[in-house]
Amino acid sequence: MTYEAMLMAGGKALWEASKTPLSNMMKVKIDELRVDLTNIFSGSINVAKNRCSSVKNIIYRGTPANLRDLYVNINFAIDENEVTDDTLQDAILNRKKIIISGRAGFRKTMFMKWSTLNIIESHEQHQLYPIFFELRNIDEKHAEMPFESILFDNSASSKDKSTFQQFIIGLQRGFFLITLDAFDEINPKFRERVLQNLTRFIRDYPECGIVLSTRPDDQIESIQEFSVYRSLSMNQAQIIEVISKIDFDDTIKTNLISKLNSGYFERNKDFLISPLMATIMLLSFSNSADIPNRQTLFYKEAFESLYLRHDVHKGSFRREYHSKLQIDQFEKVFSVFCYNTLRENELEFDYTKLIARFRQALGYFGHEVDPEEFAKDVIHVASLIVKDGNQYEFSHKSFQEYFAARFLQDYRGPDIFEKIDGVSRGIYNRNLMGFLAELSEDLFEREWLLKRCNLWLDSVGRVRLNTKSGLRTYFENTYQSLGYSYSGRILNYGLGWGKESCGWLSLIESVYTDLVFANSVFLRTFRSLDVIADLIPPDDRKASILYNEFVARSKLVQEREGSSIENDCADVKAKDAPWLIYSGLHEAFQETRQSVKALVKQIYANQERRAQSFSRIENSKRKWELQ
Repeated sequence: MTYEAMLMAGGKALWEASKTPLSNMMKVKIDELRVDLTNIFSGSINVAKNRCSSVKNIIYRGTPANLRDLYVNINFAIDENEVTDDTLQDAILNRKKIIISGRAGFRKTMFMKWSTLNIIESHEQHQLYPIFFELRNIDEKHAEMPFESILFDNSASSKDKSTFQQFIIGLQRGFFLITLDAFDEINPKFRERVLQNLTRFIRDYPECGIVLSTRPDDQIESIQEFSVYRSLSMNQAQIIEVISKIDFDDTIKTNLISKLNSGYFERNKDFLISPLMATIMLLSFSNSADIPNRQTLFYKEAFESLYLRHDVHKGSFRREYHSKLQIDQFEKVFSVFCYNTLRENELEFDYTKLIARFRQALGYFGHEVDPEEFAKDVIHVASLIVKDGNQYEFSHKSFQEYFAARFLQDYRGPDIFEKIDGVSRGIYNRNLMGFLAELSEDLFEREWLLKRCNLWLDSVGRVRLNTKSGLRTYFENTYQSLGYSYSGRILNYGLGWGKESCGWLSLIESVYTDLVFANSVFLRTFRSLDVIADLIPPDDRKASILYNEFVARSKLVQEREGSSIENDCADVKAKDAPWLIYSGLHEAFQETRQSVKALVKQIYANQERRAQSFSRIENSKRKWELQ
């Protein structure tokens, strides 16, 4: 047993003893523990306060802005109910387990920082200790560690054996409110391991409050202990308040707000839904005095405004371009950089790695430019990359996705399918696929999606899903695993990273919203384990053996995690097909396959329409030449 394991075991013993009514001596001990925890975490709490008090974005460039000056109250939905951020803050203070789910630019991180500041400032009332941790800081070494060790290493001011034991007791007592920001930014290579460790942590320390933010993710949102609050689109008043609070040219802001109040917001409210869109809209409007009606045009004009605009505080002053590149050259180099870093799941860099990546991108076009001069333009002129401590990061991840899509739009190599496929593995790259489909629907469908669909259908398109062999073949070519609960609900799925996985099926759901793909397994309840046991024929020995092995695995998982039979489960895999055939799972698989076939039919129709349109243009051209 490791030293940390022994400490945790000792802490659990103390915790069990402390469940009895508190004696005066025990109360004194608890008070002493609170004093010790204050000493241990006072430094990290001050760091968290400083970190949460300010924000950087594409407007404020390298200068942090005060969070309280910019914060606009936002609303959330849980089930069918709409709640305010203040109501959600009350739930956090009541030590609930909460997920904040929202798309890019919905100010999830800003809310997490605002919430943490409130916890720090109201500490005297609730006596709880906040831990604010950005999950993108987890590296491969951390991924192998117990989650409590990760938190301790990243939050405790004093890191010795005795303070770790006190930390464990504090976790068991529920003295901490843990804020985990941006689950979607954990490197996909070890995200599954982190999720497993986090799930165990949640169940080992049920008294601790936890709030976690992520882009929409069915896998983590299906963890039973969490209540999922979804960020709602902003209304007109909220969008206008966001714009009014930005430190920007007052005349431009007034003109934009006037335009929004004159009907533009109402006509485009399905698009103008987030603070990020409001910010980009302001930049775009400052550049052209007009508002585009497509996301990619928003990002294009925002970039041009950032790169070309006069400094709003310095009259006609224009920054010098250190690299001497024209705007189109700069854009192409930065697009290569974004594609390469997105493919490698890189979101932040030390200076050495940043310069190496820029050198690689400049070399792609043969530019003889000092990468450090190019870095000055990216960081100080365009502010697409910002410095945070000793690290450099994108001013917003959506810019990385937009420019990666621009690279793919312009790419003309014979391996275009492989290039697109190389960034289709991450479930969180939905924005990129949406950008590419909007920039060039024909390229997206013809060069990648049609081939990807047909490759998958070559493997599973003709198999009989109501047979054991067909079910196994489908499973092998789609899912890595499925978490099958006692009642027949699918709690999660594992994404395979081979050439045939459900990762791409999940990505395209954001582009073709009228069809259901990988997530079909979450939309219904299948047969419970008891019902399946009754359906397996007595002479089907293989199915019985595999079924009993799965039930035994599930019980082991539940015993290990200390959870109920419904809240946790073992994973089913392709080899479980002999008994899964009695689950009804094949019906969801059939629905996904029908959606892919319908999509292929739609793509062929789109290609035919484009071909006919091109033919009409060519015929018109010939007639004009003959006249």
